[in-house]
Amino acid sequence: MKTSSFRFPGGGRTGRKLIWRVFLFSSLITLLLTALQLYLDFRADVAGINSFLESIQRTDLRPIAQSVWILDDVQVNLQLEGLIHRQDIVYAAVEVEDGPGWHRGSPIPRRAITATFPLHYEHHGKDELLGRLRVAASLEGVYGRLLRRVKVILLANGIKTFLVIGFALLIFQYMVTRHLVHMAAFVQDLEVHRQQPPLRLDRPSSRAPDELDLVVNGINHMRQRGYQTFCALREREQRLRLFFDSTEEAIFGVGLDGRCTFANQACLRLLGHADQREVLEKDIVSLVQPPSCPGGSGRRIRSLVFAAMRGERSVSSDEEKLCRGDGGWLPIALRVYPVLECGRCRGAVVFFADISEQQRLQHEKHLLARVVHQSPLSVVISDARGKITYVNPGFEKITGYGADEVVGRRPFFLHNDLLDPHQYRRIRATLRRGEQWRGRLTNTTRSGAVFNLDTVISAVRGTDGRVTNLVAVSRDITREMELQDQLHHAQKLEAIGKLSASIAHEFGNPLLGVRFAVRDIKTRFTRDSEEYRMMDLAERECDRMKKMIRDLQHFNRPTTGVRARFPLHDILDDILLFHRRFLVSRRIRLLKRYTGEPVYILAVEDQIRQVFVNLLLNAGEAMGREGGTITVSTEVRGKMVAVSIGDTGVGIRAEHLDHVFEPFFTTKLEVEGTGLGLPVSYGIVTGHGGDITVRSIPGRETVFTVTLPLA
Repeated sequence: MKTSSFRFPGGGRTGRKLIWRVFLFSSLITLLLTALQLYLDFRADVAGINSFLESIQRTDLRPIAQSVWILDDVQVNLQLEGLIHRQDIVYAAVEVEDGPGWHRGSPIPRRAITATFPLHYEHHGKDELLGRLRVAASLEGVYGRLLRRVKVILLANGIKTFLVIGFALLIFQYMVTRHLVHMAAFVQDLEVHRQQPPLRLDRPSSRAPDELDLVVNGINHMRQRGYQTFCALREREQRLRLFFDSTEEAIFGVGLDGRCTFANQACLRLLGHADQREVLEKDIVSLVQPPSCPGGSGRRIRSLVFAAMRGERSVSSDEEKLCRGDGGWLPIALRVYPVLECGRCRGAVVFFADISEQQRLQHEKHLLARVVHQSPLSVVISDARGKITYVNPGFEKITGYGADEVVGRRPFFLHNDLLDPHQYRRIRATLRRGEQWRGRLTNTTRSGAVFNLDTVISAVRGTDGRVTNLVAVSRDITREMELQDQLHHAQKLEAIGKLSASIAHEFGNPLLGVRFAVRDIKTRFTRDSEEYRMMDLAERECDRMKKMIRDLQHFNRPTTGVRARFPLHDILDDILLFHRRFLVSRRIRLLKRYTGEPVYILAVEDQIRQVFVNLLLNAGEAMGREGGTITVSTEVRGKMVAVSIGDTGVGIRAEHLDHVFEPFFTTKLEVEGTGLGLPVSYGIVTGHGGDITVRSIPGRETVFTVTLPLA
């Protein structure tokens, strides 16, 4: 530490100020005490004068009165002369009323104490007033004595104060000032960036600690704390600089004048600079938008920075552009933070990052979201526990459920009783193995309709390998399955039609010869004979075989004939009227529920009649001899008309519903039918561009619905 070249400012100014204040205080005290002493002395002198004047009345009045009575001038003057020789008495006079009196001394001064005493003389028992005795004491002597005392007191106190102050100055210089100079020099030469020896004063170590020791300890503590703080700040600065240079986000500082104060490596890299000195003191506009990039957003960025500094609040924007060193524009996300110190803004720190990749990912995300949203496929996303978190509009369209109705629920509520209960276990086992599950699921819509889905279920795994979500992508294949079934059914009907045509051709002619032979033989027997009855039975069986061959021919040619426009309700009424006896004989009650408007169709009339006759006869035979109810209803559905014929018979079991339109299939217990009525009806209806369906509840009802196009 270099202390020899340091001088305490003013050469001991603190000590002189202290001595000067002590001198002023001592002088003030001296003046106050002197004034008090003078006042007391003045009071004592005045009291002495008053005491003397009071003693005149006791000792001098009677002799003076006797001398005045006998008119002894010598004695009166001598007595007055004796009075004025007393201290401070300057005038004494005897004043009589009928003549001149006697007086001695100088005239009465302006500042004087005057006393008047009456002169009485007792003559022959009578008190005679001879005159007055006036005595005046001057205060000039009193003031003169006080002035001399003031000079003596001031001189004595001045010498005493000078000696005391000089001694105090020497003591203060030795005990305080030199140590203060030493401490000031130590503090002035203190360097917090390096470790220095502690401050020590040139004082005995055996004494008790005092205030200077506390100051020395404070300075040493400040020195140590300052060095520690500097080391901590240097370490933090290194960490901050390391953070600034290692982060991928670009950072640069701006002063109040809008010029760059620092920039990290990411900022230099994005701006196309190699050294920080190339960007320091640059204006914001020229920093982010060089002259080679006109029409950019440099001024907008500058306005955002100054807005943050003026408002002393952070400002952000994700729609800015930055000019790179190669002249290309880079989309950036910008954040500006004001730097506040002691309540005042000192500048700002600007953070910006390249968001081109984020924008690309965001665009892909939005595109994928639109694809999923607009896709006709059903997309269901659930969490790892199977609770639905998202469904797309394709799911809503297929199932009839809204997103708000299914989010948070498990998809089990969509599945009906047709689904294998063990299939869920197989699905979960497949997903746990990390594999995709592919298969078909049968579900129900909100209205209860059954639909089929071709589904792919995949597990989405997080970074830790755990399943976070499940994604099910499904395609509605209900209509495809129906068309496929219809195609298979049509192919079977086509094959059976070809077979039936061959059978009808091969069996028709021989059967005709057999029938003629049986009829000829029957005529040879009497009606009551057993042979006649046997031949009659054989003829009826030939007729039944003939009818079966005719049905086979109709099955092979379902769309033959001429199509014409005719009213549907009239055809139905004719059929019901023609079969009235059949219905009454079986105790069947008939209900007609036609639509209120006339309905016309374009079809082959005899074929359509055959379809409704087959359905009506099947409905009547399904109810047996105990009777029931047949309901015939019509309903217009857009460009189609639906004719429903329902009965309350025994119904059709579920396992038979898929086979009722197959040739030679029948549910009748007796050998009464050929099993071709419904297949022939199906061929006629499909040949007219319509459809025929059936639904049945065993033991309750069966309803066949024929759908035909309107004329």
